[in-house]
Amino acid sequence: MEENALFLLEIGFDAPSLQLVLVKHPSLLRYNRKSMKKIIYFFTKLGITKNERVVLISRLPQVFSMSLERNLMAKFSYFLRTLGWSVHDLSMSPQVLSLSLKGRILGRHQFLVQKGLFDYFKDFKRRRWLLVKDAVFATSIAKCSEDEYKQFLKNFLKETKSTGRASASAGKKTGRPRGRPKKVK
Repeated sequence: MEENALFLLEIGFDAPSLQLVLVKHPSLLRYNRKSMKKIIYFFTKLGITKNERVVLISRLPQVFSMSLERNLMAKFSYFLRTLGWSVHDLSMSPQVLSLSLKGRILGRHQFLVQKGLFDYFKDFKRRRWLLVKDAVFATSIAKCSEDEYKQFLKNFLKETKSTGRASASAGKKTGRPRGRPKKVK
């Protein structure tokens, strides 16, 4: 536990901010430090500064519970490459990283594209389309009925599952088995 606190100090937290985040999220002390180091290394390679890391972790401490390979890398890739958002924006408002890529992000993105509305919402400052409940998304953002959106999402998820697509940007099977990889002896 103490090692994780020291690690958080090493990566940029000062004592008062670390104390605040640990009071709110004591689970930070129980995360696997090796996984934490891999995630911090990934953030550094993306160009996330020390201050941005502190903000990101303070606002989304469960980032350390996410799989780097199966979750964070795919989301960052999608947000940065497909949507054109910046690393800075994502680190300052990381709540979008906690959303399901397949269940929320891809479906809503594709729905807005189909409706011809996505260009307006592509700007990170208009990320509300990801954060609101389905009913608000459908009626206020996509300007349709909730039933129309739910039917689209049902078909989208069915199509995505049947084609084995890992993400809309990939558009093809990844060739990797789902679930945990088998240990090699």
